[in-house]
Amino acid sequence: MKVSVAIATRNRAKHLSLTLESLLKQRFHRNDFEVVVCDHVSEDNTSEILKAFGDCLSLKSVMEPFEAFDVSTPKNRAISNCTGELIVVVDCGVICPPHFIESHFEFHLRTPNSYMAGEIHGWDAEVMDAFWSSINPADCPERSQIPDQYTDVRANRYDSIKSVPWLFFWGCNFSVPREALQKVKGFDQSFTGWGWDDLELGYRLHTSGLDFHMSPEAWCLHMPHPRKSHDARMKEATVNWRKTYNLHKKVDLELWQICHYFEYGKTYEKLLKLFSEDPIVMTESHLQALESYKENMNSSLLWGFAQNDLTREFSLLSPWQTGHSEQHESTIHSFGFCTPFQDNEFDTIVISSYWERLLFQASEHMKIVASYMFEEASRIGKRLLIFQNSESVSSTDLQSLLSDASRRTTCKVVKIADSSSSNLLQTSTSPINAG
Repeated sequence: MKVSVAIATRNRAKHLSLTLESLLKQRFHRNDFEVVVCDHVSEDNTSEILKAFGDCLSLKSVMEPFEAFDVSTPKNRAISNCTGELIVVVDCGVICPPHFIESHFEFHLRTPNSYMAGEIHGWDAEVMDAFWSSINPADCPERSQIPDQYTDVRANRYDSIKSVPWLFFWGCNFSVPREALQKVKGFDQSFTGWGWDDLELGYRLHTSGLDFHMSPEAWCLHMPHPRKSHDARMKEATVNWRKTYNLHKKVDLELWQICHYFEYGKTYEKLLKLFSEDPIVMTESHLQALESYKENMNSSLLWGFAQNDLTREFSLLSPWQTGHSEQHESTIHSFGFCTPFQDNEFDTIVISSYWERLLFQASEHMKIVASYMFEEASRIGKRLLIFQNSESVSSTDLQSLLSDASRRTTCKVVKIADSSSSNLLQTSTSPINAG
């Protein structure tokens, strides 16, 4: 078998019928593809729909016990029953134009060692207006006939994710060689709720060495259906994002909350460039400045310093990457917007003046980014000791920057020049008490 189309469904018989009807009209030879549907214990007439299409499609149906809202488990069950060399995964309720399977298949013939996501038009549509009501799965409209408001929001934005390609890997319409999907063990079934189960899979496919591509040719229509509110989905997605970060602990996964979705790649590239040179190193001057704060430093974390001999005795969170052979076991490469630590895990967090670089970008957004960094530090630390190198940051601006963090914990600012010369130490300290 050349291609397997995998579908997971639960209580959506009408939408499943539309998808299967559209698969009947494929140009790809009927003997060269199969359809595998995993029914997550539907309570409607899904079984009747599957039986009806079983006579005209090479259709295999499997049942997966329902324990909680979870798309990963039934998708994996469908995938595990596929026999095709290429697996195409689509959501129930997707309308596939006649060239759909052919486009996926031909793309992988041209582009080996890749995984691909096709465009999804109408992905966020929720109302059955005149356009959707007119859809006939046996006579899918042309791409040019789709109203602009339903065009895939990722279209023409491919350049924005070059550094984070997995961010456009949406689980509604994608294809991966079966061997590659088996190698990364499919979806992570520990994910529940909405969002990030597909991005996390895309991330693993990316780090396994596959190249990601978006295809405007392998497009589909996503029929409107009832869904959770936007706020409810974003709340669940945030939980799953943190889960993804904790699984992989990589800097390119930190930015979910600090920037717009379509600015993620550019923001990541800007931060990489910002912290690619001129590292801030821990000096004897810093250690001297910390002498008066030794009390309650039984567990401490250095934050925003480059690794050197003086950091060996500490846990270190550093935005500067070191070679794996040189990196100390207690060093984590991180910008500091999301960390793998528990609430109040450290008595004291010592933060270098690296935060000033965010403020000097003449960007209001970077000030917001810096505030997220301090907020994360206040989550994991009971006290923040913050080194300040530049006099150009006013106390008013600093207080504003630390407003959220200072509500959770005690913040103290220590003014010191970032240099190896100990005579540049300034003894001025400014406490910002927790409110």
